[in-house]
Amino acid sequence: MLKMKISSDVFTYSNVIEAYFRASDVDGAKGAFLEMDEKGCSPNGVTYNMMISGLCRAVLVGEAVEMKKSMAEKGLVPDKYTYVTLINGYCGKRKLVVAKACRIKDEMVKYGIRLGLINYNTIPNGVCKADLMSKARDIVDEMIKMGSIPDSRTYTSLIEGYSGNEMVSFGLKTNSVIYNTLISAQAKAGKFEEARGLLDKMKEQGILPNVFCYNSSIMGLCRENKLEAARICWDEMLARGLKPNAFTFGAFVRAYTNVGDMEMADKYFNEMLAYGLVSNDEVYVDLIDGQYKKGNLTEANLVLMRMLAGGILPVVQTYWVLINGLSRNGKVLEALSILSELCEKGLNPDVYICNSLITRFYKQGDVDMAMLLLDEMHIKGVNPNIMTYNVLINGLCKADGYCKFGNVADAFQLFHEMPSKGVPADSYVYNALLDGCCKEGKLKEAQELFRDMLLKGFASTMSFNSLIDGLCKRNRLEEANLLLEEMSEKHILPDNVTYRTLIIYYCNAQNMQEAKQLFLKMQVMNLTPTIVTLTSLLNGYNIIGDRSKILYLYEEMLANGIELDKVTYCVLIDAHCKEGDIKEALRLKDEMLKKGIPMSFGTCHALIQTLYEAEEFLQALNFLNEIGEAGLSLSLSACSMIT
Repeated sequence: MLKMKISSDVFTYSNVIEAYFRASDVDGAKGAFLEMDEKGCSPNGVTYNMMISGLCRAVLVGEAVEMKKSMAEKGLVPDKYTYVTLINGYCGKRKLVVAKACRIKDEMVKYGIRLGLINYNTIPNGVCKADLMSKARDIVDEMIKMGSIPDSRTYTSLIEGYSGNEMVSFGLKTNSVIYNTLISAQAKAGKFEEARGLLDKMKEQGILPNVFCYNSSIMGLCRENKLEAARICWDEMLARGLKPNAFTFGAFVRAYTNVGDMEMADKYFNEMLAYGLVSNDEVYVDLIDGQYKKGNLTEANLVLMRMLAGGILPVVQTYWVLINGLSRNGKVLEALSILSELCEKGLNPDVYICNSLITRFYKQGDVDMAMLLLDEMHIKGVNPNIMTYNVLINGLCKADGYCKFGNVADAFQLFHEMPSKGVPADSYVYNALLDGCCKEGKLKEAQELFRDMLLKGFASTMSFNSLIDGLCKRNRLEEANLLLEEMSEKHILPDNVTYRTLIIYYCNAQNMQEAKQLFLKMQVMNLTPTIVTLTSLLNGYNIIGDRSKILYLYEEMLANGIELDKVTYCVLIDAHCKEGDIKEALRLKDEMLKKGIPMSFGTCHALIQTLYEAEEFLQALNFLNEIGEAGLSLSLSACSMIT
């Protein structure tokens, strides 16, 4: 300004500041304001208001507030414009920021500055957007006390909190637009009776509902799968001579697709086309997705062809549905072909598309392809999310199930990569790694992970079960038992799997006293033992020759209606054979075969040997015939016993 010999008065500086803000040059405006002070030109209230207004428009409300505070140092008092500007700047933001707007409004009232209706309306609008409805109610009450009568805009802003009755009490006329907004708000909140009541009130007031009013109710009901009620609205709308639009039909198509009724979804879709309405890509995508979920690949493809014929080009969401649908139906190669097409068209796959394929590769046991796809994601700049890592780490850690690799080292590499990608590991990732370490016998790493999980609050019954199983497999039963005690200390409840694991390994170690104690604890906790747990106990008592305990457990199983399986029958037959109780052994054999449960080779051999030793040669021959009919063959030594 000095170089151009422009007079440096307040008026000139204020205009320069305003010009800078209009050019979106906030730094220039700040510079001009500081220069005023340096040149001894004191800014006035107008200058400050220009700065505050410009800073609010630039979403620098915090700086604008500081500017307002500095006015006092210059002996200036904020006016109505100052406060209203700050209120407007704060409204529509986060709850915390809207609360600040309310504090500024309170300061205005304190200094006797009266707000007009327009100013008041700004606050309820922002407060409602921030979902602070009780505060909105207080502000409306304050408006009335201050002599500002709420108008249509006030009640439209407070749509979710107020009814049309209050508008009428102030002599304001409602119309279909306001009612539509009210109905839409009630429907979105799931208050369908209230929405229905508003439609009835429209009729009472002589206001004819339009298609948008009915759409609000229909769309809300369809979202909640209340299809019968939605059809009643539909019928009423048609009876009033109103024609449904694409949004009406789209709501029904999506709702029927969601519940898997593709026949009805197709009906509404075809009816929409018969009305001459043009469908958007969302309706087509819903139909394609629905057909894939039902396994109707041909029908899904026909919908796609119809969409393309209608001149609607697929977008990323369309490709996601196609890739996900094909993958889910085992057509992974076709899904990869669709992915290639997406990339050729210059569209980048999103993380959901990639996750869909990675999940399918994981389920097919092809972890190598899943890892290659992860590399491709990195190349294309697609950031993996927690689901990506969950699936891959799970797949790499599993030594059974879908994946046969059990590559815990690679899983840990992904685990250490996660922080650099901004993805924090969750309990699923930790549990997968813990289980993988235990299965591979890497107990040191497993215990380190477990302690980390305890610190992070991720440890659960599943975590304890994995480590208990890993310790038991290495015959570290005392340590495993200590973990059971630790569960109690940390208020983590053991389940059937916890006790079953410990009981099985104590039985294998022939420590039946400890197995019995665990069995009793299990019953105290109201946990019903499974057939596997009971069979382990039977086998343990059979090994140490405790017949009384075997009979007691067997009677308990019968009393509780527990169906015996192959292993249980074989243990019981073996126990009776050892006791020389041929009658009971044969009875159990007959019962087993009658149920269609095949006998094991070891059980057949034990029974033949028992019959031979008891010189029951005829029964042995009969049993041998049964074995032959069952397609089993015995060893030469077993056959030589009865020849």
